[in-house]
Amino acid sequence: RKPGSAPLHARMQGKQSNLVPPRADGEHLIHISKALRGAMSLAVPCSVELLLQLTAQLQNHMQRELKPQVSGAPPPMVKLPARFFRDVSVGSPLQHILQLTCERLHSKKLSLGNGPDVDTKAILQLLADIERRLVSLGLLSWPRVCFAEGFDTQEATR
Repeated sequence: RKPGSAPLHARMQGKQSNLVPPRADGEHLIHISKALRGAMSLAVPCSVELLLQLTAQLQNHMQRELKPQVSGAPPPMVKLPARFFRDVSVGSPLQHILQLTCERLHSKKLSLGNGPDVDTKAILQLLADIERRLVSLGLLSWPRVCFAEGFDTQEATR
């Protein structure tokens, strides 16, 4: 790497997406809000303020519901990459995340909040559906794990 140049992963990220730091006023979500208005025919459109609130609540629920369990059992699924919540370009994973969330909110199948009456199963179902949609769109993929010939997986799990 040349002195003074950004690391390769930082240079590559800039070419693939529009990473913008979140702003408290939600202005970074204007383009996604406009795209969602065009893609969804909702009685109440998803405003920038609502999208900002949904983004924060989804991240909070992901941290709370998908943290490692005290019992040592694995969480029900893995967390979505944090970079998905910073990419505010139209067609980005964040747009698809927010679109599915808005659809659920408007169909009354989901209620996001931070109180004790939050439906954890509905949130986990939403996160699983978001994961499936992102995988089907090719925006999220799972790592491929290869084992050397003769590797005994039964022995490794003991």
